[in-house]
This record gives sequence, structure tokens and C-alpha cells, in this order.
Amino acid sequence: MQKLPIKYPGIDLLFPPGMIFCILLGNMKRQTRLPLFPLGLVLLPTMKLPLHIFEERYRELVNTCIRENREFGIVYYNGSTLRKSGSSASIEQIIQTYDDGRIDILTQGRKRFHIDRLFEDKPYIEAEVTYYQDEPDLYNRPLDELVTEALDRIKKITELSGKSFSPEDFIGIPAKDLSFLLSATDVLSIEEKQENLESVSVRCRFERIITAAERHIERIESTQRIQKMLGEDDDISHMFN
Repeated sequence: MQKLPIKYPGIDLLFPPGMIFCILLGNMKRQTRLPLFPLGLVLLPTMKLPLHIFEERYRELVNTCIRENREFGIVYYNGSTLRKSGSSASIEQIIQTYDDGRIDILTQGRKRFHIDRLFEDKPYIEAEVTYYQDEPDLYNRPLDELVTEALDRIKKITELSGKSFSPEDFIGIPAKDLSFLLSATDVLSIEEKQENLESVSVRCRFERIITAAERHIERIESTQRIQKMLGEDDDISHMFN
């Protein structure tokens, strides 16, 4: 992955594959300056994310967004590398405030963006960002087939785990939104979630979900087969994590 020549102390900013291609295709929207909250997770559009805000600079960030009724950006940060693409987050609910200034909030992923420039003139990071959207898919396979297959795979995972899942509950959800909802599950690794965040193809996102789900199913079935051979009381799940 190519690193952009944007400097920030202790952080490398990564340029996602295909982003130049996306720019050339013209799927970029307006630029804006956005406060950034680096986290060790990937926020996807439509995804609900509760946050406990305790660090002073991020309390300032959140309080500013509440006061000005604005969004902030969440970007995946692994401790040394800040990814180039993220999602804006709206503050949907103030769950609880504390006497020492800490605050619990519920956020929701909104618009995807890539970072053009970082600013360091405030206690928290801000960035000039460009929002982007999906491009028309060029693949031949019908989208409905991919949606059905992805839901079937998720259903099998929940059944193998002794839980219930009804694909009918997702009827009427636009394929784009559903691709992000399913991407937010534990079926995908954090890197796969980031890849689906960066992807500008609904079909590609569903294909990645299906591949990850099939791998997850294989892991569960292998665990259960060995569990049966060894005995029900032996926990070997750690061998497949």
C-alpha cells in the first residue's frame, strides 16, 4: 500500500488501493474540514457505535460537535498507522454525562471520506476530507443473488452458533446499506471491514462478505468436529482464533 507524504507525529497515513481510480471516475464530492477521532476499529455507514469519551481533547471534540450540531470523523488507527479513509459519525444520543467531564454517546456512521490534509492547530486532529460514493458496478452477476447468498451464509453461521437469524427481517433494506450492515458483523476481520469501507462497489462488498462468511463457517464446523472427537467438555475454540 502506498504511503502519502503527509506527516503527523507517530502516524503514517495510508492511501487505499484504487482511490486514484475512484478520483478519476469522478465519484468525489465536496470537501470539508472534519474533526478526527482515531480508533482501533472501523466505523461503517449505518453502523451504530457507542463511545465512552474520557480523554480531555476528545471531550472537547465531542462537546464542540454537540454544540455546533456537526459530525466528526472516525478513522481506523492501529497504534502507528492512520488509514486514509474513514466515515463521518453523527451523535445520535447523549447517553450519560459524568461530573468529571466524561461522556457516553451513541454515534452512527454516515458518509465515507478520504483524507486530503491534516491540521494540528487544535488539541485534536482535524482533516480536510473529500466525501466519496459508490460507482456503477461493472460485474455481470445479479446483485440479488449476492444478497441472498450473503444472508444465507450469515444464517448458517448463527444456526451453527445456536442462535436464530431471519433473512426476511432484511427485506426492503437497500443493497448498499445492507452491504455495510453485514460488513459490521464479527464475520469480517478488521482489515476486511476497512476494505469494504474503501470499496466503491456494492457487489465487491457482498463478495467479500460471502468469502469471509464461508471461512467463518469452515472454522466453526472444524471446531465442532474436533470438539465431538475430544469430548463435549474440552474447549478448543482458542485453537481457531
